[in-house]
Amino acid sequence: MKRNQKHHLQNLNLIDMETLYILPQKIFKFKCDSNLLDSTLELIREENWFNARGLGDDSPYLKQTVDKKLNKSIKYKNIHNWIEKCLIDVHKELRYDCDGFKITQSWANKCLYDKSLWPHYHSNSFISGILYLTNSSTNTFFTTTDLWDKESCLLMRNEQVVTHEQPSVAGDLIIFPSSLPHAVGENKSHIDRYTLSFNAFPSGNIGSIEHLVGLEIDIK
Repeated sequence: MKRNQKHHLQNLNLIDMETLYILPQKIFKFKCDSNLLDSTLELIREENWFNARGLGDDSPYLKQTVDKKLNKSIKYKNIHNWIEKCLIDVHKELRYDCDGFKITQSWANKCLYDKSLWPHYHSNSFISGILYLTNSSTNTFFTTTDLWDKESCLLMRNEQVVTHEQPSVAGDLIIFPSSLPHAVGENKSHIDRYTLSFNAFPSGNIGSIEHLVGLEIDIK
């Protein structure tokens, strides 16, 4: 082998590749007062429940409250007032061109032993949130597609996802885009996992009427 060819191969071995992880997503986390949390959990335990998707007791999925508009109930007024204060802070942080965000509906979830919830996102919603009412080893999984794998259909590879595991800590409220896919892992503890979930939407004056990109939404 010629000397210049050897030198070229040696240089190839010196190539240093670095993987850069860019464009992180963000969600928001708040901490609920323990007294408000306890009083809410006490009310939630007394709700009527049904299996998600209306399946029988042998369903692998968690239970949800029959009432999907807990935000309209006077007995849950305090917890939803607090959540809407949190949404004010999110609105200030994101600086969206609207008067604010209003809760459109809320419901509770009860995850029993060996139950879970499939990956999903919330249609007809802008912002969603989960308030963890109890501590649990069963966490929330957020997923997004790795774009390298999204393009892999050209190479016949299986699409992979990037996953974030959010701990279920009593009193934590997390707020995230409704379009962000999320799931609940299997509850391998015999302790029931309780959460309160909600959807919210921009409300009031949105955009700019003057620039012909405005509208008004009055959420009751």
